[in-house]
Amino acid sequence: MPAWHLEEAAATLEGFPGLRVILNHSGLPWDRTPQGLAQWRAGMRALADNANVAVKLSELGTPWHVWDAGANRELLCEVLDIFGAQRCLFASNFPVSGLKVSYGDWLALVTSAIEQMTRADLRQNTLDKVLHDNAIHWYRLPIAAIASPTDAAAVTSSTATSITPSTTTHKTPMA
Repeated sequence: MPAWHLEEAAATLEGFPGLRVILNHSGLPWDRTPQGLAQWRAGMRALADNANVAVKLSELGTPWHVWDAGANRELLCEVLDIFGAQRCLFASNFPVSGLKVSYGDWLALVTSAIEQMTRADLRQNTLDKVLHDNAIHWYRLPIAAIASPTDAAAVTSSTATSITPSTTTHKTPMA
């Protein structure tokens, strides 16, 4: 949803206290004027006041501006500051984002924002949360047994077996 609707969305969500929401594309801060960014920040803060709202760190390209890694890193840092790392999820909008930035550069930009906003002793834990663990929590994925990316080598075959999708097949009756 565009930034100019964020405050309205926050007000609407007050009527649905049990609803969990994951906001797409960092709240779409397309209007990079001082007024546009002020409106985006106000909307993001209003949404962040609701503990049931998380945000995807994704899609900071705009149709009206050239890609600016430094400005986009600042926006990512603001999102991390407003929502906290426990309510931020790594995401992308590829292949569309590929018009402005490569996937590797996007991942590096998100990672650098996390590193900039996190004390050294908490960095790996925060990276694991934003790049992996938060998605499992917010999407309620039944794969909590999967190790974090830094512990991937420790995943045993029994853990991997326990998360294998069901092999049940469904047969359609023939006419």
